[in-house]
Amino acid sequence: MSNSANLECAINAIDQANQQDPNREEIGGESLPREYAYSLHMTRWLFELEPEPSERMQIACRAQHIERWTMPPAVTMVRAARITINGVRPAAACMVAGQRRSWRLAATRKRSANGSKPF
Repeated sequence: MSNSANLECAINAIDQANQQDPNREEIGGESLPREYAYSLHMTRWLFELEPEPSERMQIACRAQHIERWTMPPAVTMVRAARITINGVRPAAACMVAGQRRSWRLAATRKRSANGSKPF
């Protein structure tokens, strides 16, 4: 199988899976399965950003939300993003002036500044 045949096979399998979505979305007067519509939108956007994306990028983009309706919402991930440690958001504290830093280091620095415990 050639690379383009592999790509076509992968895209068809992803589309077939996403067309099973029971949730519908109205796109241009047509009712489409929500995740299938989303994958088409993401593919259009990919080609706007990169006129000649690699096959891997096309597959990753198309499969971003594959069968998403079958998975429960990631409540724990959303909660983790909102947790603060002495007012320092771990995710925000990890990027300081473009450099990666651990959230513990950021929390320790905050503690040093106001004398409180970081944890």
